[in-house]
Amino acid sequence: MKFISVTFFKIILFVFCLSGFAQKPENFGFEVLSSTNSIPQYWQAMGDSYQVFSDSIHKMSGKYAASIKSKTKDGKYGSILSQFPNKFHGKKITLEGYIKTKDEKDFLAGLFIRLNKGETMVAVDTMAGREVKGTTDWKKYATTIDIKEADYIYVAGFVKGQGQAWFDDFRVLIDNEPIPDLMSESFKANTDHEFDENSNFSIEIINANQINNLYALSKAWGQLKYTNTKVAKGEYNWDYELFRALPIIKEKDFKNKLNQWVASFGVKQNNIPQNNYYLDFYPNVGNPIFQNEKAYEQMKFSDDGYRLLALFRYWNMIEYFFPYKHLIKKDWNQVLKQYIPEILEANTELSYQLTLMKLLAEVEDSHAGIYNPSIIALNDRGRKAPPLLVKFVENKAIVVKISDSYP
Repeated sequence: MKFISVTFFKIILFVFCLSGFAQKPENFGFEVLSSTNSIPQYWQAMGDSYQVFSDSIHKMSGKYAASIKSKTKDGKYGSILSQFPNKFHGKKITLEGYIKTKDEKDFLAGLFIRLNKGETMVAVDTMAGREVKGTTDWKKYATTIDIKEADYIYVAGFVKGQGQAWFDDFRVLIDNEPIPDLMSESFKANTDHEFDENSNFSIEIINANQINNLYALSKAWGQLKYTNTKVAKGEYNWDYELFRALPIIKEKDFKNKLNQWVASFGVKQNNIPQNNYYLDFYPNVGNPIFQNEKAYEQMKFSDDGYRLLALFRYWNMIEYFFPYKHLIKKDWNQVLKQYIPEILEANTELSYQLTLMKLLAEVEDSHAGIYNPSIIALNDRGRKAPPLLVKFVENKAIVVKISDSYP
């Protein structure tokens, strides 16, 4: 059953260990790189006369800063902008961050913060009269405005004229409290640590009945994740609720146990609640933001529960939010059944990543991939692409160019 219609270009899924699409949609430190362009992840570049990119050489801290550089002599305005829903209460909102500049001609830079109610701007500050001018080294700046009734918050670093600016270590504060701190303290899901070390679930030899049970559990778990109001409010660590439910797949009365488990979370719903702990959407675009998906970098690849979690996460993301699911050649339900035993067999780092690569290929979308594969996977698959340019003509692969070197 389809619960929501989403109009967006592609779902781009980063899959390493168990990461979903977005760990921290703010990315205020610019440390998360986009997989599709040169700008930091979850930020937008504005202004055709400027180039926006991540810079690993000039930065205040961490590995990267964001940079805006003029491309023409008539540059009027360029920026790197982030927007997110206003879910906060307070009197004042502050944007602070570090700026470094290199002047060529009439160059200035600054911080920008705006509040919108629908399409209407209700408050804005552009550091008018306080812009950074000339050539300067790293320095911290801030701008503050009163919080008004608004749907969305826009924050940006901006430039005018000819030159280059670097931005780093942004923070958004509500009454002097950073947004990530406010968010992390307000959800019960963040207080559940029972399975931090392992899932406590294993299965040595899986049979057909258990595959069917895991299939049913995955679908029920995914539906509750995206439609249940209590889950949407962050009242449960939904990964750990899966681990609590996994043992019932070995029970003879599994169907009754599953029905009882689903019923324990309240009345069944078919709509996706707003202000969802695990889900958000980019304003005016509709792209899903899979937020609060913990990466579990220390996961043991021998842990059956965590590997199943990776499969269930990805399958349900595609099930509910991939706009081209109808173009997938295989039946998506059968894909889930097929990969349950395969992911359980993939109990080493290499076999796990190779299985994920195979799963991603089922979507038949070139944007789906493991963008940070492990060294083990790179060594197995190779680090070089063949020096060939291939095009498909009448469903046949044709080599149209041979290069002298490997890319």
